Amino acid sequence: MDKQKGKSKKPKILMFLIDSLLGLVLKNKFSQAGFKVEVFYSYHNVIEIVDREKPDILLCDVLLDKTREEIAKMNGFDAIKLLKKNNLTKHIPVIVLSDLCYEENIAEGLKAGAEDYLCLGRYTPQETLKFIVDHLIKTGKFSKEDFSL
Repeated sequence: MDKQKGKSKKPKILMFLIDSLLGLVLKNKFSQAGFKVEVFYSYHNVIEIVDREKPDILLCDVLLDKTREEIAKMNGFDAIKLLKKNNLTKHIPVIVLSDLCYEENIAEGLKAGAEDYLCLGRYTPQETLKFIVDHLIKTGKFSKEDFSL
C-alpha cells in the first residue's frame, strides 16, 4: 500500500466508454468510492492520455470508436493491443466492460491483453465497482481501507 504523509493513495481509474450515460453513472459510483476518475469517449491519443494520467487501472469498452468518432480509426481491441505493446503503458491492467459479449469477442479481448472481460448486461455499476476494487486489492497496491465502500 502506497502511503503519503499517513494518508492512503487515492486509486485512479481511466474509463474509455461508448455510452455517456454509463460514463456518468460509473464516474459517480467510482468517485464516491474514493477513486480519481477520468472518462473518455474516444481512443484518440490513448497512449499519450494513459501515460500522462498514470492510472492504476483502465476500464475499456471495445466498441468505442466506430460509433463515436473516426479520428483514431481503431476499436477497443486495437487500443488494448497498442497499450500492451507500449513500454509506457503495458503494465497498467485493462478490464473490458462491453455489450459485445460473444465468446469470440471475449477471447479476442483477452488475447489483446485485457486481464478480464465483463459483460455489461451482467454487472450492475455496484458490481463493476466491487470487481475493480477486488482486482486492485489483489495486486497488493491497495487495501480495503483505500476505498470508501
